[in-house]
Amino acid sequence: MRAVFPPFVSLVIALWVTSCGPARTPVPPGMIPEEPPVSEQQSLEGRQLKEALRQQFTESDNPAYRFRVRRVMDRLLAAAGASQPWHISILEDDGVVNAAATQGNHIFIWTGALRSLRDDGELAAVLGHEIAHVLARHVEPQFADDVNRGFGGLGDSGSEGIFAPIEEAIAGIGNSSGSTAAVKGVVVTPYSQELELEADHIGMFLMAEAGYNPELALNFWRRSAAEAEESSAFLSTHPNSRSRLLALQALLPRAVHRYQQ
Repeated sequence: MRAVFPPFVSLVIALWVTSCGPARTPVPPGMIPEEPPVSEQQSLEGRQLKEALRQQFTESDNPAYRFRVRRVMDRLLAAAGASQPWHISILEDDGVVNAAATQGNHIFIWTGALRSLRDDGELAAVLGHEIAHVLARHVEPQFADDVNRGFGGLGDSGSEGIFAPIEEAIAGIGNSSGSTAAVKGVVVTPYSQELELEADHIGMFLMAEAGYNPELALNFWRRSAAEAEESSAFLSTHPNSRSRLLALQALLPRAVHRYQQ
């Protein structure tokens, strides 16, 4: 059964993405993009999302969780050559098996995910995927003129399945009865399979660069694809899991070679 988030009283925050953005250059497989600069506006929007989520979920103070996540994050960010502040939030809910990323270099992971991951390699696969969304600028507005910061009323439309590259963070919100969504600072748009696949391969090479065996990423995504049919596992809100697994499998020898180097 899919984990459904409590209704956001006045706020559903997602990321603006598009599968048809103008002149967006795809990231070639094997390349890890340079860390993009963070503007004051992006920092503000990241903090707003964090505050909104903290109204729905308690931030974990479990020292074992915090140490484990920080250790893996530090290795991944070092491999990415990151020099700006990055923020990781561990949110309490063992029923939410998900992670998310947004502007301002914010990464979110729920305790349900941490409990389900078998080792640091699988955690690196999940965090690497979310970091990749940020590095590849998937969380940045593609069309500034289309970002309507006063846009509201989405929840009244009765639409189901509102998704974005952080669909993990808002999976099920469109099914929440009576929820009223006011999008603040960002716009909800459909997810893009292209961007998800791109985050997959960036994340796999990033974890290899950080010294984590990329074969663990395939093991994790394969297991999640099977579990998604009957649970809220990571792949339950991603398009065409077979395509993503085949794409990663094709790139695995290159990633393993990088890991061995």
